Amino acid sequence: MMVATPDAIPIARKHASLSDSKKRPTRIRSRIINTKQ
Repeated sequence: MMVATPDAIPIARKHASLSDSKKRPTRIRSRIINTKQ
């Protein structure tokens, strides 16, 4: 999957916002929160 890197965080955010209209990016959002903390 995706590696938790500073460059991958904004990419995951874009994917989350794009897939937000189709599915619930709960896993992606939780991953971003865990990476921030």
